Amino acid sequence: MSGLRLASKLQIGGKHTINTDTVGGDHVKKEIVWPHGHQAAAMICIMLDAEFIWLGEYGPRRGINRILEALDRFQVKATFFAPGIFAETYPEQLKEIAEAGHEIALHGYRHEDFGGLSKEQQQSVLNRGAKAIEQTIGRMPVGFRLPEGGCTEETHTLIQQAGFLYDNSFFDHD
Repeated sequence: MSGLRLASKLQIGGKHTINTDTVGGDHVKKEIVWPHGHQAAAMICIMLDAEFIWLGEYGPRRGINRILEALDRFQVKATFFAPGIFAETYPEQLKEIAEAGHEIALHGYRHEDFGGLSKEQQQSVLNRGAKAIEQTIGRMPVGFRLPEGGCTEETHTLIQQAGFLYDNSFFDHD
């Protein structure tokens, strides 16, 4: 280790501050100061895969109502990752989620494995899925999560080029 230490302070979305040290090229969290004296934050992610990956329609028909009731009871907002086909098949449910103030993010079109798709096919899935969500809730999704499997070297670039602000596909880094 070179002994080089560079302190920095990063404000994210005007909401909280992260104080960090850069040690030998590694960026290490030192301290997080959350707003209103909170001790931590969590991102609640809900996948709306429905029968497009699992059997049955319980989730869209009844499960969503139970989830929305629980989130409302605890005054918590969540991100719902929806495949485009979900938006086309269950538009009223997706609208209800969005109208309750939750984020709708893209989860592919038909739960594809991006690792097995060409660059052009991936781009088509991103465009088709995002368009289905936009037509349903009136705005483009800004978040993305791979539906399943892996990705290719081009996937991350395609996600950025499609205008997504974040990718929640990889759990060990951002």
